[in-house]
Amino acid sequence: MRETGKSQLGPVANFLLAGTTGAVGRAFAHPFSVLKIQSQSGMPGGRMGTVMGAYWILRLDGVRGFFKALPVSVVRIFPQVGIQYAIFHEYAKTVKPIEKPNLNRSVKTFVAGGIAHNIATLLTHPLDVVKTRTIVCPACGDLGKSSQNWMGTLSKILSQEGIRGIYRGLVPSLIGSFIFSGTMFTAWDFMDCLPWRRRQARPFLYGEAYILSVVAVSAAAIVSQPVDVIRHKVMASSPALPNTGYTDVKTVSVFEAIARTYRINGFRGFFHGSVANVCKSVPQVTVFWIMYNKLPSLMESKRLSLGNVPLSLAKN
Repeated sequence: MRETGKSQLGPVANFLLAGTTGAVGRAFAHPFSVLKIQSQSGMPGGRMGTVMGAYWILRLDGVRGFFKALPVSVVRIFPQVGIQYAIFHEYAKTVKPIEKPNLNRSVKTFVAGGIAHNIATLLTHPLDVVKTRTIVCPACGDLGKSSQNWMGTLSKILSQEGIRGIYRGLVPSLIGSFIFSGTMFTAWDFMDCLPWRRRQARPFLYGEAYILSVVAVSAAAIVSQPVDVIRHKVMASSPALPNTGYTDVKTVSVFEAIARTYRINGFRGFFHGSVANVCKSVPQVTVFWIMYNKLPSLMESKRLSLGNVPLSLAKN
């Protein structure tokens, strides 16, 4: 079972460790996140591929367009990853670390990973809506200028749409997060239980564990991509916005968004932004991998405290 928490640390310490590494990783991967959301929402150039999408971001917003909504993206990912990994770690402690892959284990792992992400999504979804609106808002005109700051976007949503506005797209987000993390954790576990890895034999490839991590996250991104497309279209839409929002489907209904996506873009429309989504996995996993394995030993050696709880007291 892939380690999502350090056994020498308690729940609070594991939450902070995963949250910190996830937030730093997202900061490095954020430009790809902007490209992904641009393509998924149907913004100019987004349907023409990653290169043309990048060209249109530069044309509309300049280089800073790749860093729109970066603060809120980092703020959101910290509790999301922290909660998700801390919860899954509690499940991982109840199963054998390594055993022959089997359906029962895979189903339980999928459900545990999905539930962990759903809990995190319920708490962080408003920030996801704000991030999406900030990214897709055009840079030109008074509306764009007032909405480029994520705090301004949040204030505008609350004043014009109320609480319902910041929870727009929650249902497809819950479905997508369940599929994503269920697939990711199941793929991790399956690959870690491959015959030569169970025997702890010499790996076939240098950095095999890291490569398998990238494969697992990329697979999860592709499997959940259709739902991710729909949820971002819905989050970027609102009756309070000009033309119902900055998307190609112009609707806040999930079912209408699905139908219009197919009518406008065909089946491939459900996979717009896939390349950017997979590319996002590489820097994010790389930073996470390095920090997640180095931070605990660094903190232990310097006996840093986590909040008011020293690491020595946070141990199980």
